[in-house]
Amino acid sequence: TPLTSRIAHLVVIDVLAMGVAMARGPSLVNHLKSVKRSLRSLRLSPKSVKALDD
Repeated sequence: TPLTSRIAHLVVIDVLAMGVAMARGPSLVNHLKSVKRSLRSLRLSPKSVKALDD
């Protein structure tokens, strides 16, 4: 079924992401924090998203 297929794909992506995270080690945490800080200014507020829907 489509739902089973989607869940299987998500599991594969999660396993790959964990493998990369474990291979990169602690430096990955600092890199991800840096990316999160960089993207913070691009976030949309709920009000602006609602305005786009109208």
